[in-house]
Parts: sequence; structure tokens; C-alpha cells
Amino acid sequence: MKKQLFILALLVCIVATACKTQCPPLSDSQKADIKAQILGLWEKITISIEKLDIEGYSSFISSDEFIAMYVEARPYNSKTEITDTLRVWFSKRKSNVLEQKTVNVTVLTENLVLLDQVCNFQVNLKDDSIVRARDAISFIFKRGTAGWKIIHGHESWYQFPVCRQAGI
Repeated sequence: MKKQLFILALLVCIVATACKTQCPPLSDSQKADIKAQILGLWEKITISIEKLDIEGYSSFISSDEFIAMYVEARPYNSKTEITDTLRVWFSKRKSNVLEQKTVNVTVLTENLVLLDQVCNFQVNLKDDSIVRARDAISFIFKRGTAGWKIIHGHESWYQFPVCRQAGI
């Protein structure tokens, strides 16, 4: 837990320091363009998640500058580790359905963006059970030579009772 808090504090300090000392202010037009780029990527990411396309989803995660992802308070410290875990989770599913409630994009600098989303999430499992949850996601995207990539993420969700197919 101390390591997680340290990483989070370090990340906040880096972003805050970088913005104060190195980043010229962006115009509203520049911010709108960056926001549109990230929303376009986010649409592709959510489609990959809904299609259970782990390779498509993982293509948006940085291989070079990945910090960590936290899902249910468990840290994943490499792209390989989170991708392998997602592959196991996705293998148990027939489908995913995301109903976005809110998506907020905050442009931090010309090369750093924070995306926050709240959605309702439905997972249809291969055993015909259905898991419903309210999901909150935060990602930090960094623009590099390969384009915008996720360098840090956090996901928390509240699971509603599991229902059987016939009960819905």
C-alpha cells in the first residue's frame, strides 16, 4: 500500500511540476483538438473491450513508459502483466456491454491527458451468468512517437448482484 501511495504522489508531483515549469499554455482550440483525439481513442478502446479484443485494447497501453494500472486495488506493474490478466478475465466472458454515463477529458499539457469515466458495465459470462457493475476508470495518456498511449490507469467498480439469464 505504501508503494502505491508513493507512486501516486510521485506522479502527481511530476505532472504538477512539469506543468508549472515546462508547459506553455495551450489555446482553447489546441485543448479541443487534443480532447477530440482522446475521445476518438477512447471510443476505439471501449469497442475493443466490448468485443473482448485484448490485442486491440492492449495496443493503446504504452510498452515504453507504463507506470502501473490498479484494478480493485491490485497493482499491475507492466503492460505484459495487465495484458495477461485481462486475457484470463476476457477468456471467461461471452461479451461485455458498457453504458457510458460520464466521460471527462482534462488536457494537462500538450502531451499529457487525464480521462475519467463512469459507466455501467455488464459482463455476460460463459456459464450464462451476468455480472453488472458501476465502473469508474481513470487513465493518463501520454503522446509520444507512437501516438497517444495509456501510461497509468485505475479502475474501481461496485458489483451489483449476479443474475441468471432467465431472471432478466
